[in-house]
Amino acid sequence: MGWTDSHLYEFEIHGQRFTDLETWEPFGEDDEPGDVEVTRLRDLDLNEGSCFTYLYDFGDYWLHDVKVEEVLPVPKGQRLSRCIAGARACPPEDCGGTPGYFELLEALNDATHPEHESCTVWVGGRFDPEAFDLRRANARR
Repeated sequence: MGWTDSHLYEFEIHGQRFTDLETWEPFGEDDEPGDVEVTRLRDLDLNEGSCFTYLYDFGDYWLHDVKVEEVLPVPKGQRLSRCIAGARACPPEDCGGTPGYFELLEALNDATHPEHESCTVWVGGRFDPEAFDLRRANARR
């Protein structure tokens, strides 16, 4: 996605949750999630067409639906996953989830908006929400 992985996250696959157990806290839950450090997708009975979710940043609540397009044998030395297509830029980290992202875009696109200048500085001077580079997405993994 292009984020820094500095927030809590979890995957839910076949009704089971997986997360980083070093940062996980139970919050009154009965079942401890699986550990992403030791769990491999190949061990989770995923087939072509299988779907699961990825939740990033429990505060901003970026919820992603992931679909397995194809399962292929992996030659030694190659990565197990890759992005095959995409559209639009990843929203900036810590922008406030979907509502905050739309507010950010509104401010960036309106030079008369009271937050235009501070938002422009915050995103580093330029942000193109339509930009997507498949090669960069895969190099970023």
